[in-house]
Amino acid sequence: MKKNETTSKNGLTLKEGAGYMMGDAGNLFVLTYISSFLKVFYTDVLKIAPQKIANLFLVTRLWDAINDPMWGNIISRHKPGIHGKYRPYIRTLAIPLALSELICFFDFTKLTQNETMLLVFAYITYILFGMLYTGVNVPYGSLASVITDNPDGRTLLSTARSIGAGIGGAAPLLIAPMIIYTKVSDSSGGTYNVANAGGMFGFGVIMAILSAASYFFCFAATRERVPSDADPKFNMKETYSSMFKSRPFIALALTGILISGQLQFNSLNQYLYKNYFCNTNL
Repeated sequence: MKKNETTSKNGLTLKEGAGYMMGDAGNLFVLTYISSFLKVFYTDVLKIAPQKIANLFLVTRLWDAINDPMWGNIISRHKPGIHGKYRPYIRTLAIPLALSELICFFDFTKLTQNETMLLVFAYITYILFGMLYTGVNVPYGSLASVITDNPDGRTLLSTARSIGAGIGGAAPLLIAPMIIYTKVSDSSGGTYNVANAGGMFGFGVIMAILSAASYFFCFAATRERVPSDADPKFNMKETYSSMFKSRPFIALALTGILISGQLQFNSLNQYLYKNYFCNTNL
């Protein structure tokens, strides 16, 4: 490693900080677009009833209770290889995750008008996206602990991650409304905005490319220095049974539910601006 690439105290290079930053940008490019605009796609493009969409998001959140520990178990059992323990997941799942985000915005009405079939497509594609996102996000979140064991270095990585999240989260929220909506007139002469299937898919392509590129840069720019062995003693049954006996976990779970509810509520702002104010550029 070149001396001019390494900071004097924490052993991190500028390239590693930038790489870790872009890893979370990759997360948020796709997650923010999905979280903020997928409901609009379901109602405006696929024409799925809102109450059925609400059930879809409830089922997927319940599935996460199984999916997240399952990924944690898989990753904890993985033995470090030539590229480390966590970085290979980021590289391997980067393109599948990007494609899963893209297929969520595919206009399946071109294939069928049956609402049941459209709902099945929505369940499959959204659950697939959630599973692949967890498969990338869990090892990414653990990566900082093996890049450096220096407290100052980890603080810098945390700061870099926050910056990356800001970049990845801002792009869809600021740019997408200018691309994905079409203004139409109603029978009374008024105007309102509806989602444009082509625009939503096209912007999804942009987010997918940016996400995958960010993950690949994160993989290439970072190194796992701190030894991390596989943990074959992890027991899923014991983990689930102990979770509900842990007060800190229960408090954390309730907090997560409230935060998730807030995020879902905030996503309804898209309907406020496009249907009430009739201006999605506000």
